Amino acid sequence: MNELVYDVRALTDPGILTFISDTEFHALERRFAVALSTLESIFPEREESTKDFLSNRDDGSAERITARLRQLTDEIEFPAGAESGEWIETADNASECRQQITRFMENGFWPLISKVKYGTLNDGHSNSRSRESLC
Repeated sequence: MNELVYDVRALTDPGILTFISDTEFHALERRFAVALSTLESIFPEREESTKDFLSNRDDGSAERITARLRQLTDEIEFPAGAESGEWIETADNASECRQQITRFMENGFWPLISKVKYGTLNDGHSNSRSRESLC
């Protein structure tokens, strides 16, 4: 969560343009867009995922913003079995794997998926593993 908040706030820092090159600015723009899109996906239609809210520059605002977003993550209703911050499912084929992952895709949790693995277990059965963890 810290990194997402930082990436949004970095580009909206009024003094940042005096210290960075054009290349660094474009990299910041890309990170800003990804971070904002990620937060909007996780917290749709919430004030806390808007550029204005995230860009607040009052004293201590970065810590308050991050704390609020962490609080909101506690309110997220994850698919059954994913409450601990890790979700592992198995599937016998690619179609079943896609069905498992769809539960995260449909609910805006796609940014939280950090690894999807499809392969064969030692017993010869296919598997799919999706592991997600909150920032």
